[in-house]
Amino acid sequence: MGMTQLNGDETHDLLQAEIERLKHKSEEDHAAFQAALRQKDCKILEMERQQQPLQQIVGSLQTQYTELIDILLSYRSQLFEKMVRSKANAVLEKSQPKSEGDQQTELSARSKAENVESKQEIEEQTSTAQPRQKQLNPSNIQ
Repeated sequence: MGMTQLNGDETHDLLQAEIERLKHKSEEDHAAFQAALRQKDCKILEMERQQQPLQQIVGSLQTQYTELIDILLSYRSQLFEKMVRSKANAVLEKSQPKSEGDQQTELSARSKAENVESKQEIEEQTSTAQPRQKQLNPSNIQ
């Protein structure tokens, strides 16, 4: 058969050498695993560190978006009020006969007053950082 029989000491020595080789390999594998684990932890920490500024930016953008929506809603309601006032004035003017000169003078004065009022409202809206509070302030209700 071509197989050589080993005595007990030789078998013991071969088994001992194989055990040592496997121990050494196991230690190398464990060290490699630990290094990979540390590297993964470092990557996770780096990602978390990079994510913090992004979360702050998102929060800031959400706040700005909310403020912008408040301004737009306020502006829309003011435009609606002006439109209603304008239509009401038009109905009143049609119901009251006036001379043409008086009508032109009154329309011109009313138009100038609305333009000044509109500019003031726009300046107030753009100058305030808290449009919601301004909108709810009873002294601003006309």
